[in-house]
Amino acid sequence: MSRIAFFLSVLLLAASAQAQRIGVVLSGGGAVGLTHIGVLKALEDNGVPVDYITGSSMGALIGALYASGISPAQMDSLFQSDLYQEMAKGGVERQYSYYFKQGWSDASMLTLGVDVDTTLQMSLPTNLRSPVLIDYEQMRSFAGASAAADYDLDSLFRTSK
Repeated sequence: MSRIAFFLSVLLLAASAQAQRIGVVLSGGGAVGLTHIGVLKALEDNGVPVDYITGSSMGALIGALYASGISPAQMDSLFQSDLYQEMAKGGVERQYSYYFKQGWSDASMLTLGVDVDTTLQMSLPTNLRSPVLIDYEQMRSFAGASAAADYDLDSLFRTSK
């Protein structure tokens, strides 16, 4: 009887070891969120597999990049590029900037516009910087991974290298 109990306990332990999953939760915080790149690199260097990844704000961006197959080294060079610096300022690349879309010179540090919609309710803008360039770059960057996952974020995964 004790051999059967021992065998069943070993089988139970082996089954539970297979069921273990590792999830990483990344916080937001703009530039502070970039430290998550180092955390992901340390996990990779130590052979810790990441089964699930989630985050908020900048952590969500880092998690999405990682889940779509971009390595921490690639992320590091992306965030140090001139393109990212332009995105962080809310700018538009010079090749996409047209004269008629340029605003008037203004000495103010912040301009807050108020829109009146069709029901005559006032609404404030949802962001202080233009998200046009970063939205475009995210759409361009994630297009391949999105198509490969059949546009289901839960199907994104990284393969071990």
